[in-house]
Amino acid sequence: MEKLLYQLFGVPLVSEIKLPLLKAVETFDSEVEPIVVQFSEDSFQLREVLHAKPFTQFSETEFIYCVPSQIEFYVRDGKEIWVNHQGSSLEDNLLYFFSNALPAAFFQRNLFLFHASGVVVEGKVVLFLAPSRTGKSSLALQLQQMGYPVFTDDNVLLTVENGQCMARAGYPSMKAWDQTLKEIEGADQLETFALHTQTDKKGLFIPVDISQKVLPVQQIVFLKEEGSDLVFRPISSMEIMQKLIENTYRVAWIQPMRKGAAQFKFVSEIVPLLKGFEAIRSKNKKTFKEFAAGIISEIFTNP
Repeated sequence: MEKLLYQLFGVPLVSEIKLPLLKAVETFDSEVEPIVVQFSEDSFQLREVLHAKPFTQFSETEFIYCVPSQIEFYVRDGKEIWVNHQGSSLEDNLLYFFSNALPAAFFQRNLFLFHASGVVVEGKVVLFLAPSRTGKSSLALQLQQMGYPVFTDDNVLLTVENGQCMARAGYPSMKAWDQTLKEIEGADQLETFALHTQTDKKGLFIPVDISQKVLPVQQIVFLKEEGSDLVFRPISSMEIMQKLIENTYRVAWIQPMRKGAAQFKFVSEIVPLLKGFEAIRSKNKKTFKEFAAGIISEIFTNP
């Protein structure tokens, strides 16, 4: 079977499965050991179970995610992802590959993803961290319309290189609701593509020359919705640390997978390298243009 080559967060993937959110590459520019993705007709069973819920079982080195009668994933040692597909639409079920199987493989490698979007500001990245449905993607899209290219959407991988905190983008695409595209001036003219049948969100490609870069982090901004006013304030190292831990992708898996010590060690390494802010907007008002303008004037100009 033909193998496709991809690269995600700087990690190579060798896959028997076409992964529609990614763009295939001809070769890797990385010496990192790849994750191999392959089909299987077998049912999976863990050697040791540390955590079990209706759809998920895992240990420190193994992970199973099962959607009954549709698809099942088995992830081992951060090196292999086996896929047993029984449902009607493989492309729709790959949603669970990106949201569950891949994050598990990264955890098994002691690599931590964060809930984040980000834009490029003068060759560096400003990241926006917040839980789902807080407006990370909408803000990034608004800033792109104001001249700041989107670097990543939904997730980011942070590393420390030569004493700097560096950001690696994930998917060369972003997601936006139809309503968001209508509300942000000019966004409804952007080229979009269908993601899958289970969502009304549209996909927008991020240029590969941006999404494949590794860029230094200029600032990290934690978004919040409350009150009726726009608020922008610098935050302490202790607040940055707490909010990074809270915004780790799949944070509920950390302790059951015995990754708490590794997460704490990594976050402790990057916090002294970061300048952090909190940006607050009203939850009940459509204020993204005003919010983005405030971020430009209050945060981007304060590197």
